[in-house]
Amino acid sequence: MPAEFFCARGDARAGRAVMALGEAQHRDMIAKREPAEVYHHLCGNRFGFSPNGLATMLG
Repeated sequence: MPAEFFCARGDARAGRAVMALGEAQHRDMIAKREPAEVYHHLCGNRFGFSPNGLATMLG
């Protein structure tokens, strides 16, 4: 049987990693209109979060 590899990490897990930056960092990125990006080294996927997305995450 051929081996198959897949990445079980998704946007939700990447979002938790971004939230670990802390509220002050989020507010600074939002004010500067800077996006956040999480790069997963194992699978090579990039998960992007716009400044609007960051604001939504903060609630």
